[in-house]
Amino acid sequence: MGIQDVPRRYRVTGWKAARTLTFFGASVLGFLTLTWGLPEFVSDQVKAAASALMVLLFAGVAFSLPRSGTSIDGDGIELRGPLRTRRFAWAEVQDIRTEPLTSGASHIPETVAYAYLARGGRKLLIHLNDLYVPDFEQEIAIVRMICAERRGGGDAPVV
Repeated sequence: MGIQDVPRRYRVTGWKAARTLTFFGASVLGFLTLTWGLPEFVSDQVKAAASALMVLLFAGVAFSLPRSGTSIDGDGIELRGPLRTRRFAWAEVQDIRTEPLTSGASHIPETVAYAYLARGGRKLLIHLNDLYVPDFEQEIAIVRMICAERRGGGDAPVV
């Protein structure tokens, strides 16, 4: 492994983003349909407020989905979420591990990746999972090798 392996970016784009937004949009539409079908004792102002909130929520998801993700480069790991960006230098990253999820739903990943930090704690590597990364196990092996190479000192991960 070497410098040719970085940068690596994990984001939801293309048809996967469209599929996610379609699923979420259909859920919002269903909520709006139910809201406006409520009995007359629920005021139109409450219905309008709930509708506006759901439309704003959908707009927020539509804006943040292509923006959020994980970037790995020579300096470390960058996690871009909907509200903030966090950066961890390789010296701060102790290990990269995968963990299974038990949801069983087809639109939820079965396995996700975490960066375990030297100071304690772990951070989810956004969109680095078996749902969005085609050869997930091989990709994790590459990321682990990059981490070991960049962390320096040949430190073994502390488990």
